[in-house]
Amino acid sequence: MLTFDNDYDINSLVESLSLSDNMHVYYKNNIYLTQKQIDKLDYYNIPYKNCNSVSELLFLISGNEELDDIALEISEFNYYHNTNK
Repeated sequence: MLTFDNDYDINSLVESLSLSDNMHVYYKNNIYLTQKQIDKLDYYNIPYKNCNSVSELLFLISGNEELDDIALEISEFNYYHNTNK
């Protein structure tokens, strides 16, 4: 049996989970982005809407250390989603 030492408000815990930030919402030219990624690209003024490919987007964000995590996420998603295995 599972017990908790503390009382938890399940509603506040569920609300604190921001699952929508991790769902891929933007799609154009096989470019899938999460809302979190879009927000960060917008913050750094990266014109992701003008990109015609994932490689073009990755080129635009390369060299920006603050966007290394975004580049890795995009690369991994692209590999697992668009590569025939």
